[in-house]
Amino acid sequence: GGTDWLPPHSDQAFAHAVARARASVLLADARYQGTEGDQRNKPADWSARTLPFRLGQAIDQPGIVLPPYPALLKSVTLLGHNYLPLDPDGTARRMPPFIREGSRFLPSLGVGAAIVAGGFQPDEITLRGHALQFRDRVMPLVATPDAANDAGGLSDQLTTLINYQAPSLVGGERPYTSFEVRHLLASEEQLQNGQKPLVDPGLFKDKIVFVGLNASGIVDVFTTPLGANSGNMP
Repeated sequence: GGTDWLPPHSDQAFAHAVARARASVLLADARYQGTEGDQRNKPADWSARTLPFRLGQAIDQPGIVLPPYPALLKSVTLLGHNYLPLDPDGTARRMPPFIREGSRFLPSLGVGAAIVAGGFQPDEITLRGHALQFRDRVMPLVATPDAANDAGGLSDQLTTLINYQAPSLVGGERPYTSFEVRHLLASEEQLQNGQKPLVDPGLFKDKIVFVGLNASGIVDVFTTPLGANSGNMP
């Protein structure tokens, strides 16, 4: 609106908007390895934005969890991790549904969204051998030898195979329903001015919506089992 916003103002406004949402699961960087020395950059305590899962030491501990900035951290319902171990050929086939930092457990972004949407309680989620049980639902796990664990020895890393539904493009079209943020912002402005919006907000009723970046130059692009020509995904 022609006014200047300093970064703290913008950050706080974003945190307030997230707090008004019905539910939100935000990404936490689980690849962070910490800093040398006096821990001046020690990550914030994220324990208040997870649930008291009790899954045991068999869950992998890849690194230090780096949560969003403090104001945003306080606004979210739950955190989800981004740890994606690639197979030896560089392909993304599997992901840990949970990781841990010490005795605290963090679901992946997708599993976290499912937990919130399904209303699952921590005591309804249990690790039973090579499977996770969510009430009456079972998620099979793959045990892969992993030398990069916190004990320094070889152990099994428990991951789940990613259930790809389609490549990112089919016949040049996106098979997944998607919206450009600019169209959503324009629709919000139209609604505020009493106009018919470009995108109907009713499309999002009772839906899980993932927000992410997809643009040229972004380095987070992964090869999937669907092939490099049509299957690479952000």
